[in-house]
Amino acid sequence: TNHLSAIFFFSKSYFAFQPITFLYFVYVFTHSTEIVMVQKVSVADGKEIAAVTLQCAAEAEGILAKAERSKAILPLTVGVATTSSLFALLAPELVKAMNIASNKQLSTEFYLLCPLISVLAAAVSALSLQETQMFSSRAISTGNRRFAKSGLVGRTWLSATEQIEKGSNRSTERWKSFAASVLPSPILAALVPGTLATKCTVAAALAAVQCAYSVVQAEGTVARATDAVAIKSRSAAVCDTYANQGARSGAILPYTSALSALCAAATAAIVELPISGFVSTLMGGGAGAATAAGALLSSSSGASSATTVAVAASSMVPVVSSLAESLTISVFPILGALFAAAASVSKARCKVDAEAVILAASTLALEYEDGDNDDPILQP
Repeated sequence: TNHLSAIFFFSKSYFAFQPITFLYFVYVFTHSTEIVMVQKVSVADGKEIAAVTLQCAAEAEGILAKAERSKAILPLTVGVATTSSLFALLAPELVKAMNIASNKQLSTEFYLLCPLISVLAAAVSALSLQETQMFSSRAISTGNRRFAKSGLVGRTWLSATEQIEKGSNRSTERWKSFAASVLPSPILAALVPGTLATKCTVAAALAAVQCAYSVVQAEGTVARATDAVAIKSRSAAVCDTYANQGARSGAILPYTSALSALCAAATAAIVELPISGFVSTLMGGGAGAATAAGALLSSSSGASSATTVAVAASSMVPVVSSLAESLTISVFPILGALFAAAASVSKARCKVDAEAVILAASTLALEYEDGDNDDPILQP
């Protein structure tokens, strides 16, 4: 609308004033330059935000890979503990077969070997579970503070002393977990009545159960982390899609802006050219042709018909001249207004895509929760 309203300044009476032409040229050129600048800034912002979100998703993928690597040893510990529990169950028969029952020291060592291996496997599985949980928590929380607003970040800010205390508590919990994975099976086996072989079998079986429980916990933790990382990757992909869409929308914008500026320059050039005299000359030639036609008619049909044609031709020349001059002068302002409107539409689309990129990136700051009801991410 702003561009079309400027066309009304270019009637025949206003073209005599060069300042109006200059102001129109400056307005169109400045507006075209401003449109290109806004488009470039919007596309650049969208691309940068999309790159940061892709980087965040890649970091989360890398941390999740570390969690998967830490979890890889857990099936081995389960297999070792289960095998040791089976050998502990067969230990009495093996002692009888090898005729070492009379040697109390050797038979005792043979009985204690299998539960010792099972307890060691349980301790390794507990440490692997802790490391898997640590990497999974980091993968889930990656990007939450980075893309959160200032008000949300202030709530979770930790001072230096609080960070030291948190690290110390984490180390303490690790040793507690190690002790909790080693001590329960021997203590419970010692409380079970029976022979040494029975106690060793119970200890090995309990250690195998601990390993299996660690595997279950690790699989659940990694599954939750995988879901959270998938959400981050989806958000990053959405950001990248909107950024590319903005770049696509703004691809034609420099071309339309250049055409609008060209039309403004052509308008300014036309104003300075002697169009009135040129059009009048053409119209004068048309009047001469009409007079000649009147002379031919006068020789054939009489003077009255010649006079009528001459008068009609003379009266139409000013009207046709003014109409032709107006059309010639108005064509470039109209084209310039249309090109400027197209550029404005492209600029608006680029700004909308940039806002969509910002909104999609803000989903990376949401806290991931367990369960579908507490999940803040909208599911497709």
